[in-house]
Amino acid sequence: TSYQCFLFNDLLCYVSGAAHSYTVHRVLHLSLCQIKDLRDGFVRGVKNAFRIISPQKNIILIAETSKEKHEWFQLIESAIEKQMEHRARWINENYQTLQEYHESARVSKFLGRNAKPKKHELLRVQNGKAMKNEKEMNPEILDEIKIHFHRSYPCKLCQKPFKRLSRKVKCPWCLDIVCYQCFSKKTSIPDKKSELQNANLIKVCDACYGAISYFAHDITNPHSLMNEPTNDFSELNTSVRR
Repeated sequence: TSYQCFLFNDLLCYVSGAAHSYTVHRVLHLSLCQIKDLRDGFVRGVKNAFRIISPQKNIILIAETSKEKHEWFQLIESAIEKQMEHRARWINENYQTLQEYHESARVSKFLGRNAKPKKHELLRVQNGKAMKNEKEMNPEILDEIKIHFHRSYPCKLCQKPFKRLSRKVKCPWCLDIVCYQCFSKKTSIPDKKSELQNANLIKVCDACYGAISYFAHDITNPHSLMNEPTNDFSELNTSVRR
């Protein structure tokens, strides 16, 4: 199956469908991702491919040409590095409030942080709110104002909004609320006072699962899992085209 791929500052999304009617199949947080090149023929009959490794889902991206592959690879690699730097700054700036959490939980909590709106976004909303009784207001801006003041925060992982009957789960490690679909993996959690891991397996959100896995190998080296095999890969049948 072929999908279209969209790269944002902090997310990688792949979708199906035509413009204005896309169906989002997966949202991957770049701060949880690693990228690895694949030689031509690694997957039979496939060229110009590379792999995204994520605790949310492992995927293979296939470009049409080697030049396009190189461009995509560099863009995604750079975006991942920037998100990791952003996460490190955020953890450092909020160290006092994050002290009670293990360093792997801090990695996960970065996704659930309350992001401050940009200055131009605030001005737009404030100006719109001041004149929201105007009949000639642009309907798109009016919708944006309503969303801003009445929105409910989505699941921090899949970014799907919580609906009335959505199954919510509180992750026991990062203590954030996620949807049931993003709470599917079990792992042994590290001891908060040492580098040893508890032998008992507990269910955690996908972000914590990935962060704990990185920590177990050496969380100080973001590329330490690049050559690690993953169980998902043999079952992967998804390719994404630009």
